[in-house]
Amino acid sequence: ENQVLSKTSADAAGRLDIAEADRTRQVQSVTSDADSFRRLLPKYKSNPDLFVQQRLVEMMSRVLANVQDKIFLAGRADGKPRELRLLLNRELPKPKTEGAK
Repeated sequence: ENQVLSKTSADAAGRLDIAEADRTRQVQSVTSDADSFRRLLPKYKSNPDLFVQQRLVEMMSRVLANVQDKIFLAGRADGKPRELRLLLNRELPKPKTEGAK
């Protein structure tokens, strides 16, 4: 009985420690997000369109940092939409054999 109670008590203490660490991490994350929001809000209010464009460029640079192929399509002069067709299951390059030149 003592062994079981000791083990369950240790398990409970471990879970409480994990929960406390998660709570602290969550509070820090929310606090950081709130500080960031307070810092950026005046910039947004001064020029919302520019602010949105800057955030878009920032996010796209993060997203496209490790992309193998990048394709930029400029708008058409006549204003009509462009059609883009991508072959997403392209064949992988074949490995080179040592004897082949």
